[in-house]
Amino acid sequence: MNPDNTSKLLAAFPLLFRSLRGQSFECGDGWFDSVWQVSAEIEAAAKVEGTPITAEAWPKVGVLKQKYGTLRFQFNGNVSEAIEALATKAYEQSMLICE
Repeated sequence: MNPDNTSKLLAAFPLLFRSLRGQSFECGDGWFDSVWQVSAEIEAAAKVEGTPITAEAWPKVGVLKQKYGTLRFQFNGNVSEAIEALATKAYEQSMLICE
């Protein structure tokens, strides 16, 4: 993903993507809208679950990449089933989208 889009995601979701600072996301710019949408859904789910908004507790994406034409979110640490389901949903929907 280009530096401008990467910066937008890092600014909008700083805790979610804290482990990816200083790196580019391993997917093309065509995934930007999908990444933004699922990131917002993940953060909303974390808030509904009552997750404290701290670096220790908040979900953390360790890998965001395109692999075999699909979008993959992988988390560092444990996340709830609801958040894992959102990542799975994004993966499944990406199978139907052409970047």
